[in-house]
Amino acid sequence: MSNLFSDENSQQFSSFISTFQGIRDVISEIPVRDTIFLVASLDVDALASFHILSCIYQSDRFFGNYAAVLVNNHDEITQNIESNSDKTIFFLLNCGGQYRDFHKFQDKHFFVLDSYRPFYLCNVFTTLQQVKNVHLLVDKDEDKQSRYHFVKKSFVDEIIKANDGGFSSSSTFDEQARLVVEKITNNPDEALNEDYFEDDDDDLRNDKEMQDFIVHDEDENEVGSNIGSDDEEGDDDDDRMASDNDSVLSDLDDNYFASTSEERVILYNNSDGFNKPSAFLLYTFLDQQTVSISMRWAAILSLTYHYLFDRFTDNEYPDYYFKLSSDNTYKSNEKSFDGISIPLDADYIKNNYFDLNIELMRHWSIFDACLNSTLVSRAFNTWQNTGIEAMKLFISDLGLTLQDVTSNWLSLPVQTRETFLKSVKEKKNQYNLSSIVFNSFERVYEQSFSLTASDHVFALLGMMQIVPQQKLLTTISNSIINAKQNKLLIEQGITKAKQMRQSMNDIFKSVMENKSYTHTREFVAIDLTNISLEHFNFAFSSQVDQSNLLANQTELTDSSPISPVAFYQLTQHFMKLVKYNKFFGRVHVILIKQQESKVYICGLNQNPQKIRTFNRAFEFACRTYNEPTNYSIFGSQVKVINKSKRSDIISVLLGSLVQTNKKFTASKISNLMDEAEEGGGEEEEEEEEEFNEEEMQDE
Repeated sequence: MSNLFSDENSQQFSSFISTFQGIRDVISEIPVRDTIFLVASLDVDALASFHILSCIYQSDRFFGNYAAVLVNNHDEITQNIESNSDKTIFFLLNCGGQYRDFHKFQDKHFFVLDSYRPFYLCNVFTTLQQVKNVHLLVDKDEDKQSRYHFVKKSFVDEIIKANDGGFSSSSTFDEQARLVVEKITNNPDEALNEDYFEDDDDDLRNDKEMQDFIVHDEDENEVGSNIGSDDEEGDDDDDRMASDNDSVLSDLDDNYFASTSEERVILYNNSDGFNKPSAFLLYTFLDQQTVSISMRWAAILSLTYHYLFDRFTDNEYPDYYFKLSSDNTYKSNEKSFDGISIPLDADYIKNNYFDLNIELMRHWSIFDACLNSTLVSRAFNTWQNTGIEAMKLFISDLGLTLQDVTSNWLSLPVQTRETFLKSVKEKKNQYNLSSIVFNSFERVYEQSFSLTASDHVFALLGMMQIVPQQKLLTTISNSIINAKQNKLLIEQGITKAKQMRQSMNDIFKSVMENKSYTHTREFVAIDLTNISLEHFNFAFSSQVDQSNLLANQTELTDSSPISPVAFYQLTQHFMKLVKYNKFFGRVHVILIKQQESKVYICGLNQNPQKIRTFNRAFEFACRTYNEPTNYSIFGSQVKVINKSKRSDIISVLLGSLVQTNKKFTASKISNLMDEAEEGGGEEEEEEEEEFNEEEMQDE
């Protein structure tokens, strides 16, 4: 068969593998190659990556057999490695970058494909030492970027020599590096010499090598926030930047790498964000002339998933879109007649499709779609009755009839749909709306059935709740191969996704009505402990669980456990509702939920660079009260603390995010959190409402 992989720029045993030929080279050197074991996290990108890899393994005998499993956390990764002791090759999809126990399995080989950043730094050390144990799959550009230049062998030598006086072998090096990095990560205060902090960071600004390591809470090119005047915000940004730099970086001297080694480890470990979607990256590894249509569609799904959930910016998205829309993958499946390309098979992908940025609109009426859209909701504050009335005025201003706006979008005449899109384009600035369309892709099956990329993404999210986990990988892979044959399941997934979205909007509305939040210029903290999650738990429960509940006539209660994955999705949805909303401003969105003896905390921000500020504040709060920093899912998004330390840790966490010159002090936050834990009262609500009114006047 033709070679699936490009030989260009192949790297044998590279610190980072950036071609599929590099993967083949590493595997070819493994003496015993048995079944390859795939370990994937429960997200659309990982599932799309699994589909691409499974297609490759089925078509290329070089890789042999494979098995696969879904995992929810790092403990399950360890359990699967230990229970498959006969396996030597493991592929970890969106779950291995921050895994800390690879060193326990020296007889295994781990290939890590993860869109989350940062990688656990010891995993980078092992690859730099070319210990054939951990192999990181990254983009070619990332391998060349300065992001990792501070972890060169010379840099690590300085750390090891400063602590142990040298090393004699790769295994000794790895163990020493791991211990040093963990010491620095877990006890950064001890690692930093505060007596030598610089008061002026001009030298850092002028140092080209150091530019990548200076903490910027805001992009210098971004337009100022809606909150406060330009001058006030500029001063605030400067204060934040200086504070972050002073708290992380020590005085630079001639021995640049040695003098800042520990500080740079801390800064790297406290970064947060995403790199290229994993399935899209795999797609770029492959020889484009032999990629199947379903493999390309999987790459499109991963790209759309990251875009819809703000994992890269509007400026980055066109580059990814251009790559996928301009390749020549399917020339062999088309024939040109008078300059018109006609697909020869019944299944093809349509480029330049203008997808709707009002989520699931094709499967709702215009009114319901706008009511449940994060884009429209944050423009009109539809969680309030006045916001719903404002949204109705907006819809009526578009020149559509009541029948038009209450009919299913797909059943509307083409002319009516075009009128809606044209009217929104003309009036969007008047109503503070951004564009509701974006360039995307549509997959067409024999002209009788089509599916947009965003529809399929939401369908997969719904299918994750419908299909039993042990069947999910195969089922979703089959739906990517041919959605038409799985049309009923796709439709069920979309219905489930609509149910999930409505439940999340209902919770946000309940939060706003009950004033179950604390709002400052830095954050909005939402306590869900006393909010009913009955409908949310039902919406996110599996089809089997729902059937059992209905058959037994039992109900989910507020005390029913919420999964970390669902909790993260809820936080992500709230962040999209708050994003660019004038009432809140550009703030951290923090959700808090107490379950039995544990408390879940999740903090997000529309600016990924600011997530690390939240992570540092959380770690500082945990160290203050000797509480370990526990995370429940991949990417460290959902934090878990003990109920007994809830009030103390949350008070320090929120207080750390508030600047000392703000009138809403940490002590006031502490009092509010204590009162909230006891159930609150009218006096608290009046005080909080008064504060929010003052905040709005200031803004």
